[in-house]
Amino acid sequence: MSDTMKHPRHWRSLDELSTASLDAATAAGSEMAAAQTLDGAAELTVDGVSRRQFIALMGASTALAGVGLEGCVRKPVEHILPFAHRPENMVPGRPIYYASTWQLGTSVAGVVVESQDGRPTKVEGNPEHPASRGPASTFAQASVFGFYDPERSRTPMRGDAPATWDQAWATFDEALAPVRAAGGEGLALVVDTVMSPTHRAQLAELSRTMPKARIFVSDRLWPAEAFAGAAMVGGPKALAVPSLAGAKVIVALDGDVLVSEGDALRHARDFAAGRAVDVPKPDMNRLYAIGPVFDATAAMADHRLRVRASEVGTVLRALVATLLDTPGVDAGSAGGLKAALGTPALDDKQAAFVKALARDMVARKGQAVVLTGHRQPAWVHALAHLANTLVGADGKTVTWRRDADRVEGQTLAELKAGLDDGSIKSVVVIGANPAYDAPGELKLAASLAKAGFIAHAGLYRDETGALAHLHMPLSHYLEAWGDLSTLAGEQSVVQPLIAPLYGSPSPIELTARLLTGQPAKGLDLVRATWTRASGGGLDERAWRRWLHSGLIDAPAPGGSVTPSYAQLGANIPAPAAAPAGYEVVFTLDSRVLDGRFANNGWLQELPDTITKLTWDNAALVSAKTAGELGVVPGQMVKVGAGSGSVELPVWVAPGVAERTVVLPLGFGRKNLGSVAEGAGFDVYPLTTHGSPWLAAGASVAAGVGSYELATTQTHDRLEPGFDFPARPLVREATISHYEEEPRFVEAAELMPPDDIRSPFQQPALTGAQQWGMTIDLNACTGCNACTMACNAENNIVVVGKARVLKGREMHWIRIDRYYVGDDPDEPQAVVQPVNCQQCETAPCETVCPVAATTHSPEGLNDMAYNRCVGTRYCSNNCPFKVRRFNFFNYNLDIDAVAQMQKNPDVTLRFRGVMEKCTYCTQRISEARIAAKVAGSDVIADGVIQTACQQTCPTNAIVFGDLRDPQSRVSQLKASPRNYVLLRELNVQPRTSYLARIRNPNPELV
Repeated sequence: MSDTMKHPRHWRSLDELSTASLDAATAAGSEMAAAQTLDGAAELTVDGVSRRQFIALMGASTALAGVGLEGCVRKPVEHILPFAHRPENMVPGRPIYYASTWQLGTSVAGVVVESQDGRPTKVEGNPEHPASRGPASTFAQASVFGFYDPERSRTPMRGDAPATWDQAWATFDEALAPVRAAGGEGLALVVDTVMSPTHRAQLAELSRTMPKARIFVSDRLWPAEAFAGAAMVGGPKALAVPSLAGAKVIVALDGDVLVSEGDALRHARDFAAGRAVDVPKPDMNRLYAIGPVFDATAAMADHRLRVRASEVGTVLRALVATLLDTPGVDAGSAGGLKAALGTPALDDKQAAFVKALARDMVARKGQAVVLTGHRQPAWVHALAHLANTLVGADGKTVTWRRDADRVEGQTLAELKAGLDDGSIKSVVVIGANPAYDAPGELKLAASLAKAGFIAHAGLYRDETGALAHLHMPLSHYLEAWGDLSTLAGEQSVVQPLIAPLYGSPSPIELTARLLTGQPAKGLDLVRATWTRASGGGLDERAWRRWLHSGLIDAPAPGGSVTPSYAQLGANIPAPAAAPAGYEVVFTLDSRVLDGRFANNGWLQELPDTITKLTWDNAALVSAKTAGELGVVPGQMVKVGAGSGSVELPVWVAPGVAERTVVLPLGFGRKNLGSVAEGAGFDVYPLTTHGSPWLAAGASVAAGVGSYELATTQTHDRLEPGFDFPARPLVREATISHYEEEPRFVEAAELMPPDDIRSPFQQPALTGAQQWGMTIDLNACTGCNACTMACNAENNIVVVGKARVLKGREMHWIRIDRYYVGDDPDEPQAVVQPVNCQQCETAPCETVCPVAATTHSPEGLNDMAYNRCVGTRYCSNNCPFKVRRFNFFNYNLDIDAVAQMQKNPDVTLRFRGVMEKCTYCTQRISEARIAAKVAGSDVIADGVIQTACQQTCPTNAIVFGDLRDPQSRVSQLKASPRNYVLLRELNVQPRTSYLARIRNPNPELV
């Protein structure tokens, strides 16, 4: 085995890749540290003494330990008002949990929502729901922040004038009563993705009672091409549901299937389970990624083939042709398809990749699966279904079913045509925003202005709401009744935790009003749906059982499907040469998606998993393409495609395909809210109806000027710089290397353990239980769910782009992304979450002059916020750079609605105070109290889950008692893959890591 495979090179930025640039990278880190003290934050004067002078005095003597600038501020007087009648089961200060369901496009997952004194404050995954099984995604975690967004729409608007709800409903009924009487003539109903059985039944009823009405789906998360591809081989409304449970060869075609697309939460859990190596007779799965974008799934891949988006279909043609020629593969109804496939033109590398992949899939017949991203055209999806059939995936790693009541609707091009020719006169938009996210070439906003009446209901008065004659706030899922069904057919309840904050209707309540002209309650509508589905036999006991578990015990409508490929050849286009010019690939942003979360500060400030950009999008290009264009990161470029052009900054992103420009959608919002305003650039004008995700033959040229992008990829670097040896922060090996040398992580240490000694006495840890954590790099996908869960649990603040540029972001857990290899255009990657390591001999504790950070008997590095005077000595002395300083009072003057989101079990920090990860000490205290009440002095293993652990989709994070040899965390720390960061410093971290193991195909090494 080559030394490169045993000791791969890791780097965080292009500057670090070049040895000659190491000093520059170190200098950049120094500049970042200096920038943190700028902006006057350190020079605030109080009574003529500057903050800097005060801190100098504090550092000189601990005699002033009781003095604090901020700790002496008198708190405002608050009156406690008791309940006249206490609600049933409510104990003040003790949360109550409710099962509900969350939806994002076609992704549906069960959640359990924490309610504190009637306020929903935290979202977790429902352990009983098959789509979540305990974790919650980044977006589900962030949904509670969106619920309390003070800039959510609060009142109805008639034009630009506020209206009461009575006035709004009167306007709605008056405009639509004649339409209802005319059988829906001239009416267009525009909805987003409908996964609710109740809402689907309502739309079916609308089609029956108003047959002239037209229904349109406007949602960038609607996988139109995937549905069309399944229909090509399975018939109308056919659906292929892939599963990674038991899959040993996984192929991802141009899709981030583990993090942001489709049923990613379920896929991530099943994928990570198949990566287990510390088990008897491990049988590790293998992931291949093919596509133009280096996303989180590509970073997890054992092999990646970097091709342009238009070449993905070509590679798939070759793969299917190779499978058809493989002895033992039953072609079935696809026997005559070879002529339609043609002779794909592949280079030597692509041909070798396809040959090895085909062999691997056939060798794992029945355990292989191909998943195709939503950006690829329908024929590619259909051809991928054929590949699955050829390797025996049907019935094993792929389940076919018919989604009989799916609402497909008409296209937005047809909506535009109806508006332009006058056949559509009234438009009702529920939860969609076609004026913003429709393909740019349609110029749909101009066509919408021709409608005689537009009613819009949404969480915000967005671009479509601004055009509407009547805008109405729409209820958030945390305040609405409903139901949802997954693509696999699992059905569950949506139940509110609080009455609608602004008296708003839910989508099903609004649709009921459209149908009948009368108000309706969401609870009654949902119960009526399931009473009909059960033949009138839904009793109160069954209903309460459903509410308790969140799951509806009823079969999904539809039937089984057997795909047929006899006619597929007619749908496969003839092979064509790639068009000249550049290819523009439009992607859903990993934080704001299609723009629906653009006003969510938690998500805007969340670094992208790969690029580490925050608050903006950029034109992502490879290093080679940037050289051809003669541009550097931050320089403006002009991209022309379709009928439009956009100027935005460029960012060099290793791993992007050549002559490809990747443009994340969802930015450049106007008049949505203060968070979204000024964040990024709107690239929807470049999109077309015929090819909404790809623009071929685009023009790209250097623009004028530059733009400052906020990226965290160089923040909090652990590399020492200068002439010190590189620190092995990330450990990885191939599965064969691991089997040959199980203790390879020890070989990577800079010093043998016997040489690491301390002149000081080991601190006495008297607690009966000692807490620790492991993080498995073999499972972590870098999805950021842990960071978002920490935000919600620990009241982490949003600081804004200007502060991020100075390195002042406040996240308690960051995700360090390391590229692997020597070629900046063909990298692999590994991600590493880093939080406070809870060192047993913590260097931060020894330098604090006021004992604001001390060690607990249970081994936790505790913070006493009221003692902290803000010297920041602890941050300077922390080798892991995980402490966060409040340069400003970010919790001052919070909107009353936003205050409702805060976790009352966690202190709000103020200006001049240091903060960091606490291992969710409030959860430890709660569990300790519960154990004592139950008569036990020991908390059982698994009772405590930190917020990051609880939400992790892949179970990469495990927390528990180190003194219990049977605890899960103790067993993992006994793994030969276990190691700690910077062991040579002898700070003895309680958090350790399990090394990354790759499973390369020997034919491709």
